Amino acid sequence: MNLDLNEPVHYRSFRDEEKGIVTYAWQMPEIIGIWGWRPAEPGDIFERKIGPENSNWMNLHFFTDMGVVVPPIGAYGDVRFKLRRNSESLLGITPKTILTPHGFILHSSYDDVLGVEFIEGENGVIVRRDMREGEALENSALLEILGGNESFRDAVVDKMFFEGKRLYSFKKMMGLYTPILSDVAQEGALYVGRLEVGSQVGSSNRLDFDYAQLVGVAPEVPHWLERFRAGRVA
Repeated sequence: MNLDLNEPVHYRSFRDEEKGIVTYAWQMPEIIGIWGWRPAEPGDIFERKIGPENSNWMNLHFFTDMGVVVPPIGAYGDVRFKLRRNSESLLGITPKTILTPHGFILHSSYDDVLGVEFIEGENGVIVRRDMREGEALENSALLEILGGNESFRDAVVDKMFFEGKRLYSFKKMMGLYTPILSDVAQEGALYVGRLEVGSQVGSSNRLDFDYAQLVGVAPEVPHWLERFRAGRVA
């Protein structure tokens, strides 16, 4: 079950192939209900990725507890979505949750769901394609994903693009990929991709596929932004 995530006491992988705990819907109840930990947020993942002991974090694909909500197809004349930090729907997901190809159906309308809304083309928002470094620094949705802290955002973008250029000659990275629209409003879970696929941050992956990787964070671990500000390392 445990991967080498630099702090095995504080960060734990909840993927367990021997027990068949390989999907998002099976791992989330393990983290919350059995261990009493919390699932990693995007900030947790990126704070570890930019740390000095980052090789395993850089090379793995992680899901998080941030929800990405999209309206039904044709509901609007533009591309829009909402980001939900610590989504209650995702925290409560179980193997009995009815899933769609890119998440699950919302029990309320898109307009009624709480979250921070973004519209493609406004405030630098770019979706469904990778970005140049300057575009990533201007994308307000990416800033929200990274906690709304510009210093942290700058450090993450600088590290991801530096390593992506150095190792893979990437010129574009960190694309934000939202769920593909259907005839109902739905919510997906944000994932953070491996460096070798451009460190994409998206929610277009199925929650019932067996490649899901969720990480739990122990209660005593300081908030990821506190760790970043203090320059703490594993």
